[in-house]
Amino acid sequence: MNIAGGISIKNDPSADLAICMAIASAFYNKPLSSHAVALGEVGLLGEIRQVNSQDKRIKDAKRLGYSVIISNKETKYLSDAVKKNLS
Repeated sequence: MNIAGGISIKNDPSADLAICMAIASAFYNKPLSSHAVALGEVGLLGEIRQVNSQDKRIKDAKRLGYSVIISNKETKYLSDAVKKNLS
């Protein structure tokens, strides 16, 4: 995935969920909270999987002020994450 502005993501599935949530946000025309962070690999059936160093990444996100954590610990499927965070 290449993001306008020069951010390049290679070989790190932890961005899968964030990308899916951004697409869903655009599709439903509803913004995701500015205090949210999404972390997880998304499988072909929409299941959210844990990624390497997930606990450390969540701890760091909380330390940086993110209060809404979207990961496999909070929800197991992408559809549920979308419903919960974009309603």
